[in-house]
Amino acid sequence: MARATVRGVIFSDLGEARRFMALEWVKRAIERSVGFVPYPGTLNLALRAERDRAAWRDVKERFAAVEIPPPDSSFCAARLYPARIVAAGAAETELPAAVLLPRVAGYPEDKIEVIAGASVKETLGVEDGDALVIEFVA
Repeated sequence: MARATVRGVIFSDLGEARRFMALEWVKRAIERSVGFVPYPGTLNLALRAERDRAAWRDVKERFAAVEIPPPDSSFCAARLYPARIVAAGAAETELPAAVLLPRVAGYPEDKIEVIAGASVKETLGVEDGDALVIEFVA
C-alpha cells in the first residue's frame, strides 16, 4: 500500500471555489466519488516546502484520481484525490477529505484545495497560518 503525506499552511483565497462547490452536479459527483456531501467551500493550503510540492507532484502521478467531468463546456473539469486530514493537537484527529484539483491552465503548483464533509477550520479549530498534513493512500 502506497502512502504519501503533504504538509501545507492554511490561507484564505478568493472564495471562487464556494460557487463551484455549491453546484448540484458537483456535490453529487463528489458524494458518489468519496462518500460525503462536501461542505460548500474548500480549504486552501500553500505548499511552502519543496519536499511538499514534490510529494504533491508524486501523488498526481502515482495515485488514482476521480475525474469530475462538467455537464457542459461552460464549467471546468476537476479531479479528486481521496485523502484524510491528520491534525495533531491534544488528541490526534483524522478527518476524511479529498483534494480538488481544477483542470485549468496555469493552476498553481504550490496550492491545494481540500474538501471535507464539514468546515475543516471549525471542526479542527484551525485558522489561516496553521499547518495541516494531508495523507493519501493508494
